[in-house]
Amino acid sequence: MTRTSVAIRRCQIESTAEQVYATVAALIDDIGGIPESIRSAKSVMVKPNWVGMLVAPTPERVKRHRGRLINDTDPQVTEAVVRLIREANGSATIYLAEGLDQFSDWDPNRCWELMDAEPLCAKYGIELIHTDEGDVVDVPVPGGGLIHQFIRMRAEIAEADAVVSVAKIKCHQTAGVTLSTKNLFGLVPATRYGSSNRDLMHQNPFRLMRFFVDLAATLRPDLAVIDGMVGANHTMEGEGYETEVILAG
Repeated sequence: MTRTSVAIRRCQIESTAEQVYATVAALIDDIGGIPESIRSAKSVMVKPNWVGMLVAPTPERVKRHRGRLINDTDPQVTEAVVRLIREANGSATIYLAEGLDQFSDWDPNRCWELMDAEPLCAKYGIELIHTDEGDVVDVPVPGGGLIHQFIRMRAEIAEADAVVSVAKIKCHQTAGVTLSTKNLFGLVPATRYGSSNRDLMHQNPFRLMRFFVDLAATLRPDLAVIDGMVGANHTMEGEGYETEVILAG
């Protein structure tokens, strides 16, 4: 059995963008560098976790702790990962994908702006993907799956040569904890998996845990980075907890 490397480093809340980049770069060096599957990919799918942005009643009420987002992947971590991918692969199409579900009254598409995603398009040549839109295809789950034989997702996601999870460390009322595998859940369209926040799977422990296995087996992430500068305590919408770490694997 192949052993998977996991690394952890301190990253203080008050770190600058360059310090965050240096920490992420060092972590990826710790685990052997950017995987060859990403270096040689024609397309790379990067999935941050921005659901905390979407559950806020208004953009002004998005939860923060000492300036850092509590429930969302920090934009500096997202940019660090995108920058490292682009430095390793200058020609790949890089997609930045999230399911911008309509949880609250404000336009969820503002998420791109509020998470500093749009500047990355010009800076690194990436494309933004709303996973609840576009053409959807059925992707077979290897081995038949625990709960699904096929998983539906946007064609760009299904056809990506490499998948990168850029997650947030936080507690979750159903899964217990949100890390890199749980983060992949936003890559499937809400319109195919329940209500606006995917309740058909999301709020049922039996289905949710098995769906994680099927989804991870289907997408097979090549790299995971977890923003833990601030964690969400008790639930995914809980108060900030100063973990001050970033992990990679």
